[in-house]
Amino acid sequence: MNVLRNSKTPLIAAMAILALGALPLARAEVVYNVSMPLDGVISNPCTGEDFVMSGSGRLIMRETITANGSHYGMHFNSEGMRGVGLTSGRMYRVMDSWNESGYIGKGQVITSGETFQIIGRGGMADFVVHTLFHLTMDANGDMTAFFNKGGTIECR
Repeated sequence: MNVLRNSKTPLIAAMAILALGALPLARAEVVYNVSMPLDGVISNPCTGEDFVMSGSGRLIMRETITANGSHYGMHFNSEGMRGVGLTSGRMYRVMDSWNESGYIGKGQVITSGETFQIIGRGGMADFVVHTLFHLTMDANGDMTAFFNKGGTIECR
């Protein structure tokens, strides 16, 4: 089941990681602090109901580029993300927050996880989605990211 078929959260994070790779070689730390809209349709795998999600997310990133790689840190949190069931009209709250930091050298791959919660109101089933993403720095020092399209889901 494709729970995140129109969700922009993984896409936004992937774009942010790719943007880090587009920076010129520098010694200074670079800081980004942006708020972005996040809208999409998510399916509740516990009930089968689709709901429309809207809200925003804040992404804060830092990076120090060296000759052999990059020291990086990222923080993301959802801001007022809500959803409305297309069938029931019931409300959902989407909670997402993650931190990632480390060092990646040329030719290395890092795999990291993200977990976000979908909380249903009025007796709707809550669920948690666990996803993974891979961060790769190629031999030229360019960063790329790949998010798994699946992951695991826990109904609660």
